[in-house]
Amino acid sequence: MNKLLPVLLLLCFSLVVLASSNHWGLASARDLKIAMVLWRGETEAEKGFQQGLKEFGYSVQYTVMNARQDRTELGRLLREDVNPKLNNFDYLYVYGTTVASAAKSIVPDKVPQIFNIVADPVGAGLVQSMESSGGNIAGVTNEIPLSLQMQTALKIVPFKLGPVI
Repeated sequence: MNKLLPVLLLLCFSLVVLASSNHWGLASARDLKIAMVLWRGETEAEKGFQQGLKEFGYSVQYTVMNARQDRTELGRLLREDVNPKLNNFDYLYVYGTTVASAAKSIVPDKVPQIFNIVADPVGAGLVQSMESSGGNIAGVTNEIPLSLQMQTALKIVPFKLGPVI
């Protein structure tokens, strides 16, 4: 399952970007500028996101900022390095609930925000529902539904119900 996760993230993020580029009138734009605000440096998720855009023919200039798991640095990055330069970016990519929540509260809704590795985007207040974000934000969750966990477990370990004693 771990090897499948980067592929799923690549596909999901690529679809999010393509769908939102049509929505915001960027369908013909093949050159993008994306600010990436990371919590703990580049992960496989960012590599998959970048690879997906490349495979779809996008030429992307990334501005990567790493908060190094420091909330003070995260706030500084968002206020000083992202906010004043919003006109320079087509998208704001954020990693994790901590960064996504901070970005949503600090950065104006001027450019689309794409979040990644957020277990509960509704519970975190990032989106209104899993069906509709209700704003200039989209992304993917890393939560695996219990039904899928059970289906996978039953394929690996056969289980039979016996008589109840």
